[in-house]
Parts: sequence; C-alpha cells; structure tokens
Amino acid sequence: MNLALSNGIAKDHYIILDCSKSETNYIKNSIMSSNLPKLLDFTEDQIDWNECNRFATSSRIYEACNYWNSGTKDCDDIASIMKMHKATIRKYIKKGKELDIIKE
Repeated sequence: MNLALSNGIAKDHYIILDCSKSETNYIKNSIMSSNLPKLLDFTEDQIDWNECNRFATSSRIYEACNYWNSGTKDCDDIASIMKMHKATIRKYIKKGKELDIIKE
C-alpha cells in the first residue's frame, strides 16, 4: 500500500479486498463494501456472481467433477486417480454441486 501511495495512487483508489475465505458471498461482500463498485461504476445486481465463481474455480475441481459426471461416483476412486486426498475430492465435488458442474 505504501509503495502504491508513494507512486501517486490516490488513497481512495487503493483497494484492499479480504479474500481470506474462498466463499462467493464472502468475497462478494468484500468487493461490494470497497470503493471498487464506485470506481468501476457497477452495482451488485449487474454481476453474475456464480459465473465469476465458476471462472475462478480451479481446473482441478473441474477435473474431479468430470470424473464424477463420467460415472466414477466414489471420492476414494477419484482421489486415487488424481493422486489427491479423498477429503479434497469431497470438497471439490461439493463445490461442483454448488456451481452446477455436477450432473446428477
């Protein structure tokens, strides 16, 4: 922040977003409570927050969801294929359901 300010960035144009939680509503609230909407002239209802989340979602989540959608409906099996922990795969599948990536 100090470097930006010392290089002429106005304090009201310096945006700090709290993205400490990877949850759409948490990040959305951080964005909407900042000066960003004012600076970029947008309102909350002009943003497709689900599409933003989909875009930002890791390709690994899409990979796990593709295995699920292709018939591998066991998180242990997907974890083995992807060489990841089954708890991570469960989290990915849950996220995929929230984003309507999972086809059931």
